Amino acid sequence: MSTATPAPSPTFASEFSRRALFPMVGVVAFAFVLALALIFQLGRQQDEASAAQSRKFVEAALQTRQDALARTLIDYASWGASYEHLHKAVDISWAYEQQNVGPTLFESFGFDYVFVLNPADESVYFVERGGLSTRDPRTFLEGGLMGLVTTARQASGNGTGTDVVVDKLQVDGEPVLMAAA
Repeated sequence: MSTATPAPSPTFASEFSRRALFPMVGVVAFAFVLALALIFQLGRQQDEASAAQSRKFVEAALQTRQDALARTLIDYASWGASYEHLHKAVDISWAYEQQNVGPTLFESFGFDYVFVLNPADESVYFVERGGLSTRDPRTFLEGGLMGLVTTARQASGNGTGTDVVVDKLQVDGEPVLMAAA
């Protein structure tokens, strides 16, 4: 008499595969796909949060720059000597050569363009990137320079003192901050 156990029949192995192994493989595959989907979702959420934070930082930096530009322009616009030497008659020696309203604004504050318009909206004094220029700023400043000037004139005409208007314009397709008082 033999006490050996009979070998499992091929039907037992196929029955096990059908009932246990395939569902287990399906659960593992589903878990893997779910994990990948969650990783991509978390990555997308982090990207969105990072972009929102970057926008917030850029807006804060831009506002800080606008505020500094406005403060500096108020200082220069309300300075009696600048009125005497640039409004009544343009004194290039006082403004540029003595560096009262000239290269120092580019070197110290990073102001690429500093100009004075007369009441007829003609450029009577223009410093471009620290050097005197004869160009007319109206020819290359895109996006409403004269509208900005008109708004500033209206604001200063309301009797509240020197008001500054800051806006974004373009030079050769690049954005620039422009202020008028």
